[in-house]
Amino acid sequence: MRASAEAVARLQSTEAPWIAFLESGQWREVHDLLTTEPDLRVIEVDGARCQTKSSLFEEFSIRLRFPGYFGRNWDAFDECMRDLEWLPARGYVLVVKNADNLLGRDRQDRDTFVGIMRAAGAEWAHPRPTSQSGVPFHVLLLVPSDQLTTADWKLPRLVNGQA
Repeated sequence: MRASAEAVARLQSTEAPWIAFLESGQWREVHDLLTTEPDLRVIEVDGARCQTKSSLFEEFSIRLRFPGYFGRNWDAFDECMRDLEWLPARGYVLVVKNADNLLGRDRQDRDTFVGIMRAAGAEWAHPRPTSQSGVPFHVLLLVPSDQLTTADWKLPRLVNGQA
């Protein structure tokens, strides 16, 4: 429970890391704690449906209700992730289930995805025009525990001491 409470506290903050791994088995407990936080919008995406760049754009477009003008390319994806005005919230937690399937084995696309999510988190962390504070924006990549040690994404775990 302590690790889950620590995870929720991090997800409510504007502090880095903005994209991190979480063991799949811990997600339910973290999710249950997050549901008591009405200020955070939790959006789940299935990494198994995002094995290519075009399928990632499609899945994120559906789940985050991107506007019709979304151009289905990295620049447009980056712009949408930094905006989200059509999906107002005081904080965002994007959860990628089956993240070990995300973008297949395309390392360049993975690096681009990670870079966009980091940059979006950093931008959201700065004070917004409508408030004096930043907005929490985090991406959780859910991976089975046996995959956490072999993941080559060069990303941290959300909390230390995970099983």
